[in-house]
Amino acid sequence: MNDQTSARMAKKRVQAATASGEWRNKMKAARNALPAGIGQQDVLVYISQFFPDLDRLTYATRWRNAWLGRVADPELTTAVEKAAEHYIQLKAKASKRLSRQKMKLMS
Repeated sequence: MNDQTSARMAKKRVQAATASGEWRNKMKAARNALPAGIGQQDVLVYISQFFPDLDRLTYATRWRNAWLGRVADPELTTAVEKAAEHYIQLKAKASKRLSRQKMKLMS
């Protein structure tokens, strides 16, 4: 193997690792963006309603590995990001409704 070929192969590996790392970081950020009290089960309920093609028992291992950040799964990551947005909006609505009554949402 010449130096040029090995340099290209090394560059490709670094780019792939960077892309997968970015997806894992996105999943971590989406999980951290979830409001307090919203966990994995709530996210799964949302995904099963709004992403029915991901609602299969055969995806259980795929889901678990993506949720824990072991693998990069763009499809599940975008679904979790949407779920986080949904639950943030629900919390904002509830907080606004309670603030009109001079109450606070308990965390």
